[in-house]
Amino acid sequence: MIQEQQPARNLPLYRRIAENLQRDILEGVYPPDKALPSLRAMAIKTGYSRETLVAAYRYLCRKGVLSSIPGKGYFVRAGFLSGKQSVLVLLDKFSPHQQSVMDALTDTLGDQADVTVLMHYQDLDRLSAQLDTHLERYDWYIVFPHFPLEEAARQRAATLLRRIPAHKLIAVDRKAGFLPPECGVSYQSIEEDIPAAMKETVPEILSFGRMRYSSLSVSLYGNLVGRTIQSFCESNHIPFDTFKDMPDTIEKGDIFFVSGSRLDRKLLELIQAIQARSLTIGKDVGLICYNDFPLNKLILGGLTTLSTDFSFMGRAVAEMILSRQLSSVHCPCRLIRRNTF
Repeated sequence: MIQEQQPARNLPLYRRIAENLQRDILEGVYPPDKALPSLRAMAIKTGYSRETLVAAYRYLCRKGVLSSIPGKGYFVRAGFLSGKQSVLVLLDKFSPHQQSVMDALTDTLGDQADVTVLMHYQDLDRLSAQLDTHLERYDWYIVFPHFPLEEAARQRAATLLRRIPAHKLIAVDRKAGFLPPECGVSYQSIEEDIPAAMKETVPEILSFGRMRYSSLSVSLYGNLVGRTIQSFCESNHIPFDTFKDMPDTIEKGDIFFVSGSRLDRKLLELIQAIQARSLTIGKDVGLICYNDFPLNKLILGGLTTLSTDFSFMGRAVAEMILSRQLSSVHCPCRLIRRNTF
C-alpha cells in the first residue's frame, strides 16, 4: 500500500508516489519476480489518477528501479535491490569452452554484478519466449548467437536479437552477420584464426605427409572448420582428405585434425585404431584437436590443440560491463603444442 511520508510532501505528487513505491519495494512489498499492480488496479486502490501513476511508474523506470515489459506490466528491475549491475546470459548449451568463458566472466565481475543464465539450446521459439519474459529487466544481455545455419533461421534470429537494445547487447564467441553493428562482441574467427595459428607449422606438416580432417561429433561449425582447414592445406600444397566416422586406412605420416572432440567416444576409437596399427601418436602420426580444455593436458601425455583463449573472451565481456563501454574484441587463438604433434 502506498502511504505518504512527511519528507516527500514538498515534491510533485507523482514523485511522492514514486518515492513511496520505492520504499515499499525496498521493504519487500513488491518482490522482483511478480508484476506490480496494474495501473488500473493501483488507481482503484489508491484513488490516484491513472495519468499520475503512469508518471510515477515511468519516473521509477528512468531511475532504474522498475522495468516495463509490454503486455506484462511493470517489474522491479533485476539488480535494483542488490545495487549491482544485472546481467542475463542467453546460452545455447554448456560445453567446456563455454564453461571457460563463464568462469572468466563471473570471476572478473566478482561481486559487482548479478548474473543469471538461461539456456536457449539453439531453439528460436525458446529464445523468443525468454525475451518475452525478461526483456527490459536487465542492464546487460549476453548472447551466444549459435543458431541453425539455414537462412530462414538466421533471419529470425536477427529479428529476435534486434528486440534487445543494441547498447545493452554483447555477443560472445561468434561475430554473426545478423548482429546489430552497435552491440559489443567478444569473438573468435574460424576463417582467420586457423590459418594464422597453423602458418608456422607448414614445413612440419609437409614432413609428415597429409592432413586428415573429421568432425567426430555434432558440431554446428564443424563443416566451416573443415572447409577452412582444406583451404589452408590447398594454399600450402598439403595433401588433404576428410573422413566422417573412422578413416578406411591409417598410414604413417598422417596428421589427424579433429573437431568436436570433447572426450568423444569416436576420438577414443580413433586413438585405439592408430595404436592397433603399432603407430606412435606424436611420432608416426600427428593428432590435433580443435578447442582446448583442461583434460587435454593429460590425454596421451598432452594433446595438441588449436584453440581460442576462451578465458580472455570471458574477461573481455566482463570488462565491457564494468567500464560500460562496448567494443569489438577479436580474441587470440594459438596452436598449443603438446605430445601429439
